[in-house]
This record gives sequence, C-alpha cells and structure tokens, in this order.
Amino acid sequence: MPPPRSHAFITFEGGEGAGKTTQLARLQRRLEQAGCKVLATREPGGTPMGARIREMLLHGLDADQRLSSFGEALLYSLDRVEHLEQIVRPALQAGKYVLCDRFADSTLAYQGHAAGEQAKIEALNRLVVDETWPDLTFILDVPVPAALARAQARSQKASWYDRREAAFHETLRQAFRQIAADNPARCALIQADAGVEEVGRQVEQICRQRLGVALP
Repeated sequence: MPPPRSHAFITFEGGEGAGKTTQLARLQRRLEQAGCKVLATREPGGTPMGARIREMLLHGLDADQRLSSFGEALLYSLDRVEHLEQIVRPALQAGKYVLCDRFADSTLAYQGHAAGEQAKIEALNRLVVDETWPDLTFILDVPVPAALARAQARSQKASWYDRREAAFHETLRQAFRQIAADNPARCALIQADAGVEEVGRQVEQICRQRLGVALP
C-alpha cells in the first residue's frame, strides 16, 4: 500500500446511468468521515460558464441545431480550462481531495470514439489538461439496457445523450472500457451493475490500494 496522501484528484467516468454521481457522493461522505478535506465538482457545470454550456449542450439544442462533435469538444474544453484554473488546481494546492463527475475521458468517449475522432480529441485533451491529469479514475461499467433503465428512472429531465439510440450507448460503453485498458495505472474499471454499497466498497478498496487513503 502506498503512503497516505493529503490530497488527490479523483474522477468518475462512464456512460449515462452508470452511477457516477451516486458513487462520487458516497466517496465524498466516506472521505469526510475520515477527516479529509474534500471538494466535489463536475464537468460541465463546475463553473458558472460551465453551467451554461451544460444546459445548452444537454438540454438547449434540438437535433437540427446540434454542433459537430469537434465543436462540442471545443466547448467542453473551454469549460475544462476554466474549471481547472478556477476550481481544481486551487483545491489541490489547498490539500483537498477533488472528486469530479466526468472529465477529459468523457470528451474522448463522446466526441472522440463515438465520432471516429479519437486522435484529434486525444491531442486536444493533452493541450487542455496539461499536467493536471487525475490521480485515479473510476470507470463504471454497466450493460446498456440496465444503464438506460437507470437513466430513464432519474427524476431530472432527460438529456440529449439520454435520448440517443442504444447503439450509441454501446459505442460509449466500449470506448470507456478501451480507455481503461489503455490507461491501467490511472483507471480502475468497476462492474457497476451491483448494488450501490457493493460498488462503493470496491471504490473504497481501490482508494486504499492505490492512494493509501485511510478510510474507516
């Protein structure tokens, strides 16, 4: 087990309905119970500008108004630049654990793999993220039918991506699995169709093993 860390950048990734937000909130509670300083955030939406980008791209455009995949990636990346500068880096410098619901891997999956633009989006991500890559990324993997059922059961309004065809969501699932395989030192792939507590226990165990987090 590595020596305990005073701070870390941890991201949660996966397709629609994978349970990212639920597991992030659970880990936040557990870290705070252990006496850690924690900041929870998300992309897009972690900054005021990001909230506007989120609303536009998830809910504000009809099908005939959609941007190209690269245009979407540029908007997400604009949010990411400001999010890193205003929120993530200052929190890490202050010794906090930063938990983020989606980050650059989502841009690679949604606007890269799903559009056949992996190389272009990988280059964009490297430019935008620079040296602030997550210390640990949880990729939550759920079979598409179960994930879509979860997404449809959520109380919030369905997003543009929620309404996409099943084949699109299967492409995303395989993209995230490939990202995990390509980045084994950073990513942990979790089969997340088990119960919330079981998945949460796996998340905690990986935090202990990889980051030395002293969770009770």
